[in-house]
Amino acid sequence: MEYVNRQRKLNSFLLDVVKSIFQDIITMDTVILKVMNFAQKLVDADRASLFLVDNKTQEIYARIFDISQPEQNNLNNENNSQNGNGEISPQLNPAHVYNQDGQKEIHFPIGKGIAGHVALTGESLNITNAYADERFNREIDSLTGYHTQSILCMPIFIRGNIIGVVQMVNKRNGVFTQVDEEAFETFAVYCGLALHHAKLYEKIRRSEQKHKVALEVLAYHSVCNRDEVNKLKKVKVKETIPELDLFEFNGNRLSELEKPLYAVYMFKKLFDGQISYDCDDLIRFVLTVRKNYRKVPYHNWTHGWTVAHAMFVFLRQTSIFQPLEAIALFMASICHDLDHRGKNNQYM
Repeated sequence: MEYVNRQRKLNSFLLDVVKSIFQDIITMDTVILKVMNFAQKLVDADRASLFLVDNKTQEIYARIFDISQPEQNNLNNENNSQNGNGEISPQLNPAHVYNQDGQKEIHFPIGKGIAGHVALTGESLNITNAYADERFNREIDSLTGYHTQSILCMPIFIRGNIIGVVQMVNKRNGVFTQVDEEAFETFAVYCGLALHHAKLYEKIRRSEQKHKVALEVLAYHSVCNRDEVNKLKKVKVKETIPELDLFEFNGNRLSELEKPLYAVYMFKKLFDGQISYDCDDLIRFVLTVRKNYRKVPYHNWTHGWTVAHAMFVFLRQTSIFQPLEAIALFMASICHDLDHRGKNNQYM
């Protein structure tokens, strides 16, 4: 009966773990802190550490090192804080994560120390006297100023590979028991799932950030800026350019500044009084179209402008199209080879 009650409590505890961790995956550190917080409650440990495996350097390092649960009689201490669920947040030992240069402060080769041995062998360790065990790395205590007595250390697996080691230090009452080991072993599975999901989340978030930056860079280079619009607005153009009404007009003779200016002129001649539009938007559109034509031998901005001019002459000589249809034809003409990358139509 005692076993059933203990198992029921463990199952309830693990359900709370899953809800808390997987509903609030924000950053890797957030997930690790939650994992450590739950793990300490599970085995009633004084300190907790989680070491991740760096396969490139063959080291393990403390992403979050030595979090401690506040004593029950110190819950009102100003250093203790509560999260949104009213839970007491773990305190973080000053020796944690990275130094000012961004390097890992607590790191050592796989195989060194208790955590290193577990990372190397994949076996769990329950040590009642740390200083009597030759595998114990005393440098950690020297660095943190903490005295380690008992240790419960287990590997974290994902798809058969060790990705980290979770370590509980100093059982509050006595030493870690076989019951603690069994419960902690079950919990380690959830640690692995949580870390795996957190890593995937971070990868997705980094990819989204890179994608966002790429789009911003692309938009900056593919959309005209305000200075270009103002420069074109300052150029005076004749009220009438009769030669534009002829198919024979040679647009190749126009300068790079004149082509977009004449394109704006053609649009105005066709649609002034028929539709309402913002002149700045029109100029910005034409300049952006020019910017997105590639510098290829034929399907370039000059070719696009020439086709638009031919459509302009055609539309000026007929009245069979509605304004919306005429706009579609003119815009399609000036944009028809936008971003064309080939030398001829076989590359389309």
